[in-house]
Amino acid sequence: NMQLTLRAEPPSATVLVQAQVNNEHMVWLQNGAELIVEDMTFDALDIERVFLVDDSELTLRRSTLMNGRGHQGALIRLGGSSSNTLDVEDCVFADSIATGAHGNDDGGGHIFIEHGDVTIDRTVFRNGEATNSRGGSIRIDGGQLVVSESEFVDNTARRAGAVYCRPADGSDDECRFTDNRFVENVVDGQSPNAAALFIRNADIVHVGRNVFCDNTSTDVMNRGGALRLQDL
Repeated sequence: NMQLTLRAEPPSATVLVQAQVNNEHMVWLQNGAELIVEDMTFDALDIERVFLVDDSELTLRRSTLMNGRGHQGALIRLGGSSSNTLDVEDCVFADSIATGAHGNDDGGGHIFIEHGDVTIDRTVFRNGEATNSRGGSIRIDGGQLVVSESEFVDNTARRAGAVYCRPADGSDDECRFTDNRFVENVVDGQSPNAAALFIRNADIVHVGRNVFCDNTSTDVMNRGGALRLQDL
């Protein structure tokens, strides 16, 4: 009982679906496209990311995304448009690697957000990795990230084992985390810190009723065994 809904508004919007064409992404949303995905599984076969969102809207419900690869967001990447939106409900993100080819500019073992408004509810992020980079599961560089009733388990990065939030200075950005679980996330490598959650520079921050359990950092300077907040 699977349903995939594609909506392209205005008529100039495009949705390009491709598999193993350029080893970058399977689905490309651009120019104001709207895509709703329900009850589906996307397996990127350790080759490419699933979604690239550019000036568009993506909604995921009751779906699984897994086995992605990409230096910025192994499963989903939101580009630099402030009109990007991503809504995720009751999904699973699993077993994906942001390859870290460009070091500090990379990351997001599951999702990379250059800019956009992102809302995530009741979703599991498992076994994501940002190789030699930031955000084993999610990295956001600008916009709004609101996460509730979700789980981050067994994710790994050099900085921020699960989620890395560092908007640009002077931007109007927001990071909210409520009723989530962060379990067995790890930071390791050169200058590791914030085993689960790192937030810096955001204008509005809320971290409430979250559980942090068995997260691990190898940082000898003790900069956040689970959580690090800086320059707020």
